[in-house]
Amino acid sequence: MIPLSHADLRLLPVAYTLRPYPVYFNTIYATIYKQIISNTQNGTPAIFLLFGKGTDKILQKLGEECTEIVIAAKNPEPENIKYEISDFLYHCMVLMVEKGITWEEIANELAQR
Repeated sequence: MIPLSHADLRLLPVAYTLRPYPVYFNTIYATIYKQIISNTQNGTPAIFLLFGKGTDKILQKLGEECTEIVIAAKNPEPENIKYEISDFLYHCMVLMVEKGITWEEIANELAQR
């Protein structure tokens, strides 16, 4: 992951602030956001492959990750589940960036449930 400075965090939308969800979610989200808006090929290739092909490709990847979570949950080793859930969350963040949804909005939605 690319380390972010406070200057890098200024690239985020103004309404995007730290909330009670894990701070590293902000860091990963900011990294994805920065790599996508900078439109360079120096970032993670998966981001460019997914983001460049639009929502359908991102959703396809999320579906694959969901299936992998189900399969991992059937196996006795919890490490596999952690790995697959992490992949799913990462790809959810790619979708969030594409749709302009922040962790703050997700946290607010969860707080209403």
